[in-house]
Amino acid sequence: MGVAAPATDAGAAAGEGVKSSPIRFCDIHPSKKVKFYCKNDRSFFCSKCILKHTEMKHEVIQISPKIEEMKKMIEEMVIEVDQHDQSISVNEELYNKLEMKVRKKFNEEVDKLEKSFRRIMDQLEIQH
Repeated sequence: MGVAAPATDAGAAAGEGVKSSPIRFCDIHPSKKVKFYCKNDRSFFCSKCILKHTEMKHEVIQISPKIEEMKKMIEEMVIEVDQHDQSISVNEELYNKLEMKVRKKFNEEVDKLEKSFRRIMDQLEIQH
């Protein structure tokens, strides 16, 4: 038992863009609103269908608590993602600064080596 497609508003029919309604209807009883969720079947259903699920000893919950639980989980996930984004930005900035320092130091060392190499070459030429 799944869920019928959510209803759309009249504006969608007029071509103003699709807007989903939070109201869902039962696949078995299309005139009944969905009020329960079966964790075993992972399906939504109306109050007329609840007997079938409870007889099979399925874990059934009311939708409103499930929705609140999911909202809270999503909010926590958004906060966590924001924190990671901030952390990534800070790490990226630190990485770029460190990379610039390493490049600068590398170039300085290459310059020193080139000067030493020229000096040694010049000394060798003088000796010959």
